[in-house]
Amino acid sequence: YQRRVRDGLVLGSEDKFPILSYVVVRANVPALFSELQLVRDFAHGTQLREEAGFRLVELEQALEYVNTLDWNLCDADGVLVPLRVIEQRVVAALAAATSDFTAATTRVPRVLWLAELLLLCGTKRGATGFEVDALEYAYIARGAESEHYIALGRRVLDVLGLDLEVIDDEAASVRVAFRRPYPLYVYSHVSGVLQQGCK
Repeated sequence: YQRRVRDGLVLGSEDKFPILSYVVVRANVPALFSELQLVRDFAHGTQLREEAGFRLVELEQALEYVNTLDWNLCDADGVLVPLRVIEQRVVAALAAATSDFTAATTRVPRVLWLAELLLLCGTKRGATGFEVDALEYAYIARGAESEHYIALGRRVLDVLGLDLEVIDDEAASVRVAFRRPYPLYVYSHVSGVLQQGCK
């Protein structure tokens, strides 16, 4: 919510929140939790029910949000990305890729293999990539729909900084390469999201 006032612009809380979160990070106030608790303990009760109390709550919420961020989760440009945003991007990529797959083949693709690949990604931390050659992935690497499965996999895994390529059509082996590795819990979380979508 924004409205113009005679001399400037008035921002609503949702507009100020990212700015306040940025200020909390940049200010780097030592023991900010303790400082806020001190203010809360010594402020008069009526003050906390007025605008000063509202501002205190805004600052506490910004600090809480900043503390929930995992500073290892950055996109390709180095921008900090919350896990739920990564999840939303994967779900959107999967929806678009599924739509393309269905339009090309008139079938709904199997996606549980992507969830399994993501769990494997979590076990391969520190590696540059890994190969998977199992019979359960045969429909991905060979067959009439293989190119559509590879396209679907590439589109979804790209969101997570992963590349997917077919190594050997006959052996049905694929390689997953890490462009930008995430912490293990990201792969397991997104795998769980994909598994829930398969039910």
